[in-house]
Amino acid sequence: LAGNLNFASSSNLAYVSRDGSEPDTSLYESKLTLGFGSDGKFKMLVFSDPDINTNTISAMEVMLDEEKPDLVILNGDVSSGISTKSELEEYLRVLCAPMESRKIAWCHINGEQDGDAGLSVTLQNEVYSSFKYCVSKSDFESFGASSYFLPVFADSSAEKGSAPLFGVWMLGQTGLISNSPVAPGVSDGLLTSLSGEGKDYGYVTQSHVDWFSNSASLMKKDREKGIPSIAVTHTPVDE
Repeated sequence: LAGNLNFASSSNLAYVSRDGSEPDTSLYESKLTLGFGSDGKFKMLVFSDPDINTNTISAMEVMLDEEKPDLVILNGDVSSGISTKSELEEYLRVLCAPMESRKIAWCHINGEQDGDAGLSVTLQNEVYSSFKYCVSKSDFESFGASSYFLPVFADSSAEKGSAPLFGVWMLGQTGLISNSPVAPGVSDGLLTSLSGEGKDYGYVTQSHVDWFSNSASLMKKDREKGIPSIAVTHTPVDE
């Protein structure tokens, strides 16, 4: 069916045939439009492995007021030990109050511990998306992890469907290696060597890498040299 679909270009209303090689328009969508400021800058502030206590919240508030970021990234292991939607809702209500009260856009990515209590990534995404200033989404989901692309435009008044100037690739990772699909070429010996305490962390699977590669390549149809971007994931690769 994809080969028989048509869509109208918003720029000149000319009809073109959709052959399946065009970028997924959802990649350029976001609940809130992220854009560069009048100073030509876009500032991101990253918090990893957040653990709620009075010091955590007060420190977040100080950094937000000092840095005034355009986007806050919760970089994994946010929901460790949380097994129900109601628990996660209450946890995020406290953790993300500093961003919500300041009307600052924020998002999250999966770390290896985010599903350790059995709460699925789908249910987690439902809770995250319920917050007004959360711009997390799920462009691709596989093996219990979500990945997505956040577009950043010239300013916050960008026309819907236009190509962004910059992008943030949020690459979710699986849980423990022992519970993950084995990557091509990985031997049982390597898995055994990684199974000890502190070594069993999951990784960004090949399916997520393929989704990223294919999506980034298609974006070159909108900008010849591609869209300048950064990638964010919880656990860095050994290299």
